[in-house]
Amino acid sequence: MKVRQLLVASLLSLGVCVAAAQMPGPGPGPRLSPEEKEKRCQANPEKCAQMKENMEKRRDEWKKKCDADPKACEEKKAQMKEKMEERREHREGMKEHMQNAPRPPAK
Repeated sequence: MKVRQLLVASLLSLGVCVAAAQMPGPGPGPRLSPEEKEKRCQANPEKCAQMKENMEKRRDEWKKKCDADPKACEEKKAQMKEKMEERREHREGMKEHMQNAPRPPAK
């Protein structure tokens, strides 16, 4: 009996470890309001300047690519719009699913 319990416990803990290993890492974080961004920039101006510089660099690279090949740029924009639409539809579907989900009884 004890061997069976030990085996079940070890299999359950293995399953939890595998599930935890497959979970994605933290994302970019919550979107900040302009006031919150300003507070962060005041707290750490070096990092803020670096982020602005990196953003400007990415924007310039994107513009150069679009100027060099406008057709490819338009295709990429269309793909991005399609992905955003799919994500929006998925979010709306999840909201609807959660609204229709059965609620646990109150304790």
